[in-house]
Amino acid sequence: MWHDPRGAGAGSIQASVIYRGFGEDALKKLLKDQQAVVTTDYRQQVEWLARGRYPLAIGVIKSTLRSFQEQGVGKNIVFLKHEKLSSLNSEFGNLVAINKPPHPNAAKVFMNWVLSKEGQSAWAKATGENSRRVDVPPGDTEMLPDPKVQYWQGQKEEGQDLKNKAQAIAKEALQ
Repeated sequence: MWHDPRGAGAGSIQASVIYRGFGEDALKKLLKDQQAVVTTDYRQQVEWLARGRYPLAIGVIKSTLRSFQEQGVGKNIVFLKHEKLSSLNSEFGNLVAINKPPHPNAAKVFMNWVLSKEGQSAWAKATGENSRRVDVPPGDTEMLPDPKVQYWQGQKEEGQDLKNKAQAIAKEALQ
């Protein structure tokens, strides 16, 4: 089961990582030969996984899984790690500024606080996510990057071509 790799989101990031690490044929086989079931609903994906409807899921969002696990469901679900499948992504919680905000100084003050050590510590504690700041205690020690691993950062501009190719492969394979 896969969070839909044809559009934006964790599914397309993971399709890109598989494409990058194992090549086009491997991605096609995984999508087509394995008859991948896709969903655009992160909660549905985790529910299907937790209920055992599907034994494996690609593109799971940790924060969605965490909400199930806090209720005692899906505690046996683990994230698989493989050196060719290593990527860093922002998940949810990107900070963006709009052009000509109604209160530009308020936006600057808020953004400066969110990006400060205090703001990132509060965010990590509240969400269970990790900050990119190294001076902030981790929200989830299991998901800390390994300093020995070279991660692909698929949300950077230079990863967009690869992501577009992976999405095109997914569109063709899932027809």
